Amino acid sequence: MRYRKPDHSQTDKRGFRTKREAELFLASVEAKSTGRYIDPTRARVTIVEWMTLWVNSRSDLRPSTLDRVQGVVRNHIIPALGNIALADLGRLQAQQWASRLSATQSPGSVRKIVNVLAAGLQLAVDDGRIRPTRRCG
Repeated sequence: MRYRKPDHSQTDKRGFRTKREAELFLASVEAKSTGRYIDPTRARVTIVEWMTLWVNSRSDLRPSTLDRVQGVVRNHIIPALGNIALADLGRLQAQQWASRLSATQSPGSVRKIVNVLAAGLQLAVDDGRIRPTRRCG
């Protein structure tokens, strides 16, 4: 399959067994509802790489808040999710991770930990690395 990126550069992807597979791939890299292109190579960065980059970009936080956020990333997000690529982190997987946190953390702490991950992932959406999730109901 040959397609163009938003910068008008052309790229190829091979290895599809059927035309349907190729069409599904194309649909996965084009956000048709918004018209925004998502380059799948930009979502191959791991959670540990992305969250580290995100934390290091947070010059807007007070030192005490930054220290807390770094601790959350280091102690809760990286050990459980760090080796997963951004593109491969599913909503169910994130929900299961958050549920496991409940065994050792208070509800307020779980909320704060999950909010740190959500903020980092929101930047990935804003940066065009992953698509936003749709909320039902």
